[in-house]
Amino acid sequence: MADQAKPTDAEKAQVTAQDARAKAIDAQAKADDASKSPEQRKADAARADADKAAAVAAETEAAVNPLEPMSAVEAKVMAPHINEDMSAGDHFAQKFGNDPANPKPATGEMVEPDRMTVKLTRITPDLAEPAVTMVAPEMVGDYLRAGWSQD
Repeated sequence: MADQAKPTDAEKAQVTAQDARAKAIDAQAKADDASKSPEQRKADAARADADKAAAVAAETEAAVNPLEPMSAVEAKVMAPHINEDMSAGDHFAQKFGNDPANPKPATGEMVEPDRMTVKLTRITPDLAEPAVTMVAPEMVGDYLRAGWSQD
């Protein structure tokens, strides 16, 4: 049986500091709660319950209706070379402007659809749901610079 290494003084000090921070946070929460009226405590509890219910509803919706990749038109991609059938993950559906920066655009070579294995999303104010697409792994950086996110 191997001996487990004993914690160093630095590790012990770090654990002690973490415990002290946790106690301070708990004490502050109790102090904040003590100054609240019973009505405010009820309102806070109701808000927390509503937030939990909304999170459960969102998880259930995501499990029942998973997001599917969208076309460039459905994702409202603002690129000059799009058509109705083009995937939002197509190279030509990219925005090549500074969003925030894309100094070296890719060559524009088309990739095979079976290589599009990385799921990306983009949240915009003009869509109720996030735009979703699939891209080839070597294109992820270009899409991230163009405003897409990887989950």
